[in-house]
Amino acid sequence: MNSAKSYSFQILKRKETLLFFVTFVAGLSMLGWIFDNIPATSFSLNYIPIAPSTALIFAVLSIISVSNLLSKKSRLAHFGATAFITLIVLFCLNIFLDYIFDFSWDIENIFLKNPHVLGFVPIGRMSPITAWLLIFISISILSIRNESIVIKYIGGSLSLLVLLIVSVLIIGYLFKAPLLYGSAIIPVALPTAICFLLFSIFLLRVFELKYWTFNLIDYNVFTLRLLRSFLPIVISAVIVQGILITNFTFIVKSPTLSVALVLFIVVVFVIFIVVKVSGNFGDKLHRAEQTLKESEMEFRSLAESMPQIVWTTRADGWNTFFNQQWVDYTGLTLEESYGHGWNSPFHPDDKQGAWDAWQYAVNHHAEYSIECRLRCHDGTYHWWLIRGVPQINAGGEIIKWFGTCTDIQKIKEAEITLKESEKQLLRLNEDKDRFISILGHDLKAPHNNIIGLSDYLVEEIRSLSINEIEDIAEKISKSARITNKLLEDILLWVRMQQGSIPFNPQILSFSDISSSVLEILNPGAHAKQISISDSGSGSINIYADPYMLKTVLLNIISNAIKFTDIKGKIIINGEQNTDHVMISVSDNGVGISTENQSKLFDISEVLTTKGTAGEIGTGIGLFLCKEFIEKHGGQIWVVSEAGKGSEFKFTLPVL
Repeated sequence: MNSAKSYSFQILKRKETLLFFVTFVAGLSMLGWIFDNIPATSFSLNYIPIAPSTALIFAVLSIISVSNLLSKKSRLAHFGATAFITLIVLFCLNIFLDYIFDFSWDIENIFLKNPHVLGFVPIGRMSPITAWLLIFISISILSIRNESIVIKYIGGSLSLLVLLIVSVLIIGYLFKAPLLYGSAIIPVALPTAICFLLFSIFLLRVFELKYWTFNLIDYNVFTLRLLRSFLPIVISAVIVQGILITNFTFIVKSPTLSVALVLFIVVVFVIFIVVKVSGNFGDKLHRAEQTLKESEMEFRSLAESMPQIVWTTRADGWNTFFNQQWVDYTGLTLEESYGHGWNSPFHPDDKQGAWDAWQYAVNHHAEYSIECRLRCHDGTYHWWLIRGVPQINAGGEIIKWFGTCTDIQKIKEAEITLKESEKQLLRLNEDKDRFISILGHDLKAPHNNIIGLSDYLVEEIRSLSINEIEDIAEKISKSARITNKLLEDILLWVRMQQGSIPFNPQILSFSDISSSVLEILNPGAHAKQISISDSGSGSINIYADPYMLKTVLLNIISNAIKFTDIKGKIIINGEQNTDHVMISVSDNGVGISTENQSKLFDISEVLTTKGTAGEIGTGIGLFLCKEFIEKHGGQIWVVSEAGKGSEFKFTLPVL
């Protein structure tokens, strides 16, 4: 046991010890009555002795209480205890009713027929105050074995009430104020008050002191020790006063001397207790301060050595600590960060969410965890994982928050890269399926046509005329060209998916690119008597890859020729803005239905339609155009109406 604990506290360490004192006082008093030795029933001839009925009841209640502690599972012991306590309660009620209504029951005659008189006060009779306090004690003893929390609380509360009342009684004896211990009626004897004091403390210790008055001082070591010493001081002062008055006659003749001696003894005792408690408390406080300083230094050393940002706040979120990592990253000083300054580096889009998450954690005593962006000292934002854990006291209240901020920027970048890779993988799988579909459908048909016509020509060449042979040869050539074009488009698409097509953008004259494309396509346009005009694009410069741009124009203009009737018109136009150039190719051909417009740039919806002269395309060209334009950061779209022509538009950047 700690040497700093007072002797009285060591005695009170075991609950049962208190009842042994109660039994000793009660037994000594009963012996005094049996052998007619009044001083043995009290601490002084000047004090009222304990009544024999009261002493007997205290002895019985002590035995019952100890029995309850030692034999909690015995039903017989519990039944016997309940029966005895019921009789005691009825006896005490009779005492009280006898006093209130002046009955002539004289139930206490079974203990003492001829009560003694001390001055004008009859002794040997139970005080009505004592009767009620015994009833309270009895109810508290019965509630020990009850499992109901409400019943236990009632029992503990009655025990606390007894303790408070008895404290007043003892103070009345100390300061010679008979009114406080019941002089107007039958007074409560000093030994009775002491027994009540010990019994109430015992009961409160059994109930584990779970009451608000004790919770107020439970964590205040200094106050608790002084209170533990107060009652022994008061009791000792009363006993010393009685001994002095009884054994030293010259003190009786001089009340001033009596009071002075008692006060001197009390002051010396109090000084001794205070010095001892203060010294021990001071040593403990000093050691606690040293331990606190060492813990704080260890915490700061640990916090500064961590690669993460470490922080602490008060319960309300008011920041009290940041390690150097915070200062190095945010560029804020500690003075700027303390308080609610920690909220300033949050990204505007994350600030409200971080604050809401913080309020939720505070209100629900939950862990604070959020991913958000914090501004670096250079103005950039990085992703961080912020976590906070509350420190909660025994009362369930948050007293502090400890937290960390972990840089997860690389993790976020890896997540984005992974998601992009997943999207790319899914797209490649889809493209693979489309590729297989194209090979199985669009490439198979012209290839089978070539084989069929070739076989027929071999078998029937001797019986065919020259005109028939020319017709078959022309069909074979046409199918071969379609197959070749399809293979070229597929190979181009595969190279694009593999990233093997070089991308070399440069400043180009759009009119030069347009002229070179028209040189290739003009023969086909002249065959259908279609006029192609280049309107307003002569002075436009663009920033693009020449190969990809030519491929785009070849596909769009060739489609316009294919789907424009004889003697139709095709117009190429360009408009230059501050940040981009918009190129358009319009025709007055057959147009495109709304349903088919959504399929033009989607390889999963390969659309092949014969031209006005029976021309057949691969259906992949426009998809390649879309990929090439988006490679430049531009967009491509179509405006069309069936029967009224089409206009394809795309944008390209300017340097």
